[in-house]
Amino acid sequence: MVEFITLGRLELRTGNGGSRLVLAHPKRTALLAYLAVARPHGFHRRDALLALLWPELDQERARAALRKAIHRLRRVLGETAIEGRGDEELRVVPSVLWCDAHALDLAFDQARPKDAIGLYEGRFLDAFFVPEAPELERWMETERSRLHGRAFTAAWQLAEQEERAGNQFAAAF
Repeated sequence: MVEFITLGRLELRTGNGGSRLVLAHPKRTALLAYLAVARPHGFHRRDALLALLWPELDQERARAALRKAIHRLRRVLGETAIEGRGDEELRVVPSVLWCDAHALDLAFDQARPKDAIGLYEGRFLDAFFVPEAPELERWMETERSRLHGRAFTAAWQLAEQEERAGNQFAAAF
């Protein structure tokens, strides 16, 4: 399984040494992050991805850039890592790629605050920037805030659970 770390640091563990081919290209990294994290989880429209990542290009050139990025991602992550539905939608296959931010969402949604806290190691895509993509920058800022808020809420929930259990020491931490 490929592991994609986005909280606190940026790391891609592929097992085949190909992570540099992704992380060295900001738009490929951003595409992978969006497909792995954007809510609702699942399929995302190609048109939305084009507007997010290649707003400076015309439709034809933007679609070509997206096809090239998907091709490169599949070469590194495996052909089954990114799945299409028809010609217009894409998603990351969760059984092939694990992402810490997505796992934090799952832990939080499943009322597992300790697991959610354990996954939060810092800001989402901290110090990561993609030039000429203002909508992407807005999405990343929104996600940074949302994921930080979920981690904070999970910590608060865990402290309340420990306090109710009579464990004052654990509740304080």
